[in-house]
Amino acid sequence: MTGLATERGFHAIPTAMHASASTWLRALLDVPTLLLHHDDAHLAAVLTQVATGIDAFTALLTKDLPKVVDPSEFYEVYRPLLNGFHEHPLGVILRLDLLNRAKVHDFKMEAKGPSAGQSTLFSLLDLALGLKHAPHANASATGDTSTSSAAETSSPSSSRDKASPPSPMASFQREMLAYMPSEHRALALDFAEALHATGYRSVAGYLDEGPPLQSAAATPKTQSSSENGSSGADSVRSPSATRLRRAPRPFGPWASARRTAARTAYSRCCASLASMRRAHLSVVSTYLATRGANKGTGATSYGKLLSEALANTSAAATDAKSADTKGSQKPKRE
Repeated sequence: MTGLATERGFHAIPTAMHASASTWLRALLDVPTLLLHHDDAHLAAVLTQVATGIDAFTALLTKDLPKVVDPSEFYEVYRPLLNGFHEHPLGVILRLDLLNRAKVHDFKMEAKGPSAGQSTLFSLLDLALGLKHAPHANASATGDTSTSSAAETSSPSSSRDKASPPSPMASFQREMLAYMPSEHRALALDFAEALHATGYRSVAGYLDEGPPLQSAAATPKTQSSSENGSSGADSVRSPSATRLRRAPRPFGPWASARRTAARTAYSRCCASLASMRRAHLSVVSTYLATRGANKGTGATSYGKLLSEALANTSAAATDAKSADTKGSQKPKRE
């Protein structure tokens, strides 16, 4: 629209991010299968690959974005063209009738604000890692981590909605689920359902199960939906509370070493995502906050939205690091 390098750069950076994600997204989608089979070795490899990919995102934001997007040009010239018209009571009506007849084939559009941040990819990451977005309820690598709000329904009958108002990020992810491309929505819902069907609901829930068995005779206790804290909002598009049959838990020193590696990789993955979200918040501050803007992606209050996402992810990273350190300590000899 403007012919400026800033406009090209603004879209080139997220495009480069998603292009690089193509090298590990397929592996991320295999996580439910790895949990079912207790395949800690491959899980550690996948999480390490994902963490490396997220680190590449951070580099694009901190090193490449400033080179291709000028703050003044972006804010003063290009951003106004992306503001949308969601605050207009009528929105924009596209008249699709060939005879130009009103209200015959009209289509109402309600574009919501300037954005390059509405990506299904980060919803998938939150789902896999077990990151919850709720005020005063940060995700934990060692506690119950329900399915992410990215794939929760916004049903008014949800017990969680009755208990407290949704957080900015939870509301944003649920709203985004409604208007994202249908293929992306199906992917997010199917991934959430696959994770839920394992009974662990996320990598965090899987690692919270404890170390591998020390003898083949021991068998794990099957959790019910009431025991593991499941709620109606967690079973997205799932007609029943059935769980897929898990493979027998591994045992012995090799299994313990693989579980430790998986914990370490999970800790790194959470830390990488926290670093990326910290970089994102810094970029937004440079391009928007210093110029007085108070609305960001999807017409949201970006300060609250991004700060909450960072706080929850940082809490998960801290808990994961603590659990990793505790799990890697060798028992003292008597």
